[in-house]
Amino acid sequence: GIANLQNQDHATARTALEKFIALFPAGAEKSPLFLRQNPTTARLGEARMLVGTSWILEQKYREAADHYAGLKPSLASDMRGRAVIYQLYALLQLGDNDAAMALVNEEFARIEDIAQLISFQTLTLQLGTRWLECGEFRKAIICLQRVWPRDRLLKHQAARLEELQSRLAAVRATDDPYQKILYTRLVNEVQREKENFQKIENFNTDLRFRL
Repeated sequence: GIANLQNQDHATARTALEKFIALFPAGAEKSPLFLRQNPTTARLGEARMLVGTSWILEQKYREAADHYAGLKPSLASDMRGRAVIYQLYALLQLGDNDAAMALVNEEFARIEDIAQLISFQTLTLQLGTRWLECGEFRKAIICLQRVWPRDRLLKHQAARLEELQSRLAAVRATDDPYQKILYTRLVNEVQREKENFQKIENFNTDLRFRL
């Protein structure tokens, strides 16, 4: 499935990934005994995420948004945040501002659980800008007031990165290859996101200007 994605053969990738998912009984990843006996079960969440990624790469954003909406409840918090970001991105690509707004409202209470918080906040800023441009000022304010200032975002993500690096160091002492892959990926994503965000010097000015 991953090889098919690399070859931009998205439909074939979904078929392969869905065959993998179908190998396991429903709820298998929630059974500690089954997980110990079948360690590959831990890759189910990633396989389901990649199905949604294939829709995004194919620019079929409605299918992607619907996929991630249905997938979120079954994911662990570390992976759930990625699903939220992909869902919000897909909705913005569709121009479905109302659904994007509902998602921002729904997720704001647990915003600190999202590992890639800068991406979520940047997309929220983008949504607020859209409401501003179409004259929906109250909705624009609701979005823009929920975007943290640059220093707060960087401080929060620095602490998150330190936490993820500690988790990675801990799982490296175990024989769980999936956890090593998961936390290596999360550390790299948060580090890259933080470094790219640090290059945006006018973030606070843009936010204040829109408000």
